[in-house]
Amino acid sequence: MVSTAGGLSVDRPFERSDAVQVRARTLLSLFGRPEVFQMSARDFFAVFWEALRAACVALQADKAAAEVPVTSDQVVDTLARLGVPGQNVLGKILEEYWKDLREEPSEIARYKIWAAEYAGTVKGRVDPGQPGTGALPEQPVTRLSMSVVIATRNRAGMLEHALDSLCGQKRLPDEVVVVDNGSADATAAVALSFQDRLNLKVVREERVGIPHARNTGIRAASGDIVAFIDDDCEAEPAWLGEMERPFLEDPHVASAGGNLVPIGGQPEVVARFYRSRMSPETNAERGPAR
Repeated sequence: MVSTAGGLSVDRPFERSDAVQVRARTLLSLFGRPEVFQMSARDFFAVFWEALRAACVALQADKAAAEVPVTSDQVVDTLARLGVPGQNVLGKILEEYWKDLREEPSEIARYKIWAAEYAGTVKGRVDPGQPGTGALPEQPVTRLSMSVVIATRNRAGMLEHALDSLCGQKRLPDEVVVVDNGSADATAAVALSFQDRLNLKVVREERVGIPHARNTGIRAASGDIVAFIDDDCEAEPAWLGEMERPFLEDPHVASAGGNLVPIGGQPEVVARFYRSRMSPETNAERGPAR
């Protein structure tokens, strides 16, 4: 017997006595698969709410009449009454989800990993015989600490422009590591002049060469993510925020990259190479980078 919104009760026999539980486990199990993170945020959360709706019914299998939540708001309320924690975050997810549906600016994609972990926790409640995913954090991780590493050698003027562009990021870096690769000019002084604008760390590497300098920068960095920018580059204001997003949207992402555009339209060889590699047509042929 199933009770829906408005108090309607419907007799609905199933061929299998555990059909409701199987449906819930099947939907919830999707969030343990890498493929689900390739879905758009809107599709991802449409499946998420449907999986939770199925779980609400499955968790009431011992009742003569199960309450079936119809709207996502009812899903949140039903899970709360069933004693499943996490309603504070579910409410925030629902708010961002509705913004996305209304074509308003939304941060819904930043909640993907928490939602997947939550689905795993609920699956453990639906199927107690299977191990759960462990304790769920009370708050989702929607922001990662980011260190930016710049390796530079005798390019004090260019370095200044690069650091200035980092000051203009919409999502500021948590840390900037400047690796002075054996410079003989004012590199260190230029870097230190940004100490009041950036959380800055200047380290020196006497072994000349990008591999040595970048490895030294990685060792000095403390962020969850290490982003690299060359001393002759200027970062667009949205650069760092966009670099962070793939890691929040998919736990299987190990690295990400962006486009490199020549400043002032100069057709430099390296810039042309990166532009050809990062063009939409090339990416479509190669598939998503992971």
